[in-house]
Amino acid sequence: MLSAPPSRVEQKKEDKRRRLLRAALDLFAERGVLGTPVPLVAERAGVGAGTIYRAFESKEALVNALYQRWKQTIAGHIVNDFPVGRPAREQFRIIWERMADFALAHPRELSFLELHHHRAYLDEESLRIDSGMHDFGAGFIRAAQAQGIVKPGDPYLFMELVFGAFTRMMRASWEGRLALSFGQERLWFLAQLDPSDPSYIVPLAMRMRGTGGVVEAFRFLELIAQRRQARVFAARGRVGGIRRALGRI
Repeated sequence: MLSAPPSRVEQKKEDKRRRLLRAALDLFAERGVLGTPVPLVAERAGVGAGTIYRAFESKEALVNALYQRWKQTIAGHIVNDFPVGRPAREQFRIIWERMADFALAHPRELSFLELHHHRAYLDEESLRIDSGMHDFGAGFIRAAQAQGIVKPGDPYLFMELVFGAFTRMMRASWEGRLALSFGQERLWFLAQLDPSDPSYIVPLAMRMRGTGGVVEAFRFLELIAQRRQARVFAARGRVGGIRRALGRI
């Protein structure tokens, strides 16, 4: 049996709730929860201050609603269809790529979740969701330790080191202090998991034959370097012993 469509009153209430959540997210990400008074949220949402308390019991309830929504969103993005049983290095690559995808698509949400201290006002449900994410990360570290990829140690500590580095790199990127691509960042972390693996620095020699000149050849190599996000690229022309090195691209 089909349920009846929501009434206009219910639609208006839901619309105001969405506006409040959107305004609160923007302000909490910009100013922090403690630095955001309730009237400012109402003003940003274009509603009366009393509307907030009709939609949420308190400011803490509003914060927890936001926290739970986006913590569950990022958890689902990382965990859903996770390749259980695959090598730890491949799993790490997938985790890193999915975190990067979320960060690119939802920078405000990641800033709200991870760049502010929420512990003091989180309720039991928010803590449960957060604990589940920590347990998932620690479980991955344990599996990597069992495969001999990660050294013995507290898996929760290693998990915090990795995720803490990720959030710090995201902040540096947002502030314009870091220009590495996510591909380069991922390779760097894989190198930390296994320093003996050469994936971070891959030497490549290539011989090109044809009628084109040296200048055209270098332009072609520069295009390849740009498209492949090469970190360091060097080339030497046979004619005249020309040598040219491209720095970070």
